[in-house]
Amino acid sequence: MIPAHLAVILFTATILPYLSSGPLWSYIVETNGQLCARGWWKNLLFIHNFYPFEEMCAPHTHHLALDVQLFLLTIPLVLGLKSHPGFTSVILLGLNLGSALMRYCAMKEHQLSLVIYTGASLQDLYKSADLSYIRPLHRASPYLSGVWLGFILYKIKFHPVKLSKTTLYTGWSMATICLSYCLMANYNVGAIDYKYDVSQAAHYAALCPLLTSAALSWVILVCSTGYGGFVNSFLSCKGMCLLSKMSFSIYLVQFCVFFYN
Repeated sequence: MIPAHLAVILFTATILPYLSSGPLWSYIVETNGQLCARGWWKNLLFIHNFYPFEEMCAPHTHHLALDVQLFLLTIPLVLGLKSHPGFTSVILLGLNLGSALMRYCAMKEHQLSLVIYTGASLQDLYKSADLSYIRPLHRASPYLSGVWLGFILYKIKFHPVKLSKTTLYTGWSMATICLSYCLMANYNVGAIDYKYDVSQAAHYAALCPLLTSAALSWVILVCSTGYGGFVNSFLSCKGMCLLSKMSFSIYLVQFCVFFYN
């Protein structure tokens, strides 16, 4: 992870600024190149999300910092699940709900939105990023759900379970409903006449990470236990495996491609 991350930082700081020009090229690309030249060490220490989004080198890589920080924060929880699974599970649930509550309150209090909507200014996006999107505890829900799922899979490894057709139908139905909400709840935010709705933004910010992680956890669970069917076959095919190996590199270079084009 670090070598590829470093390569993107060096490219952004030394090469990308000279590849093109234009009215906004200096303001956007050259400015970010200067930020990378001065603050590259923040990225390599994975602390760059502790600084304002507008002052961040390669801002899309804040996800790497979040991943490292949440990994470190969840080590005690993983150890706790092994020694005191019941108590630690309650803590995981509390932290997950607490993370959702933090997102909800941030949206309500500061009039934020985690979705780009018609009429949103650049400063609105920066404000949403700084006050919620790049904060570890606000982004913890999927990670905490993943830790919980990992523990369940660990237990199933030694005590296999058999899922009934009713359980499978119910699980797939709930997963479909959860993902459908996350995809469709903001169907209207791109409309020309859309007016910002703080209640809609707050509910979506609180619920979407919980529902998405629950749905994906179900997919991983059934695919890992032999109940995935054609979904598991598709996700395990050669094309998807190749894409999964490429996805991290594509993620790292996305802004370079966007800016150049």
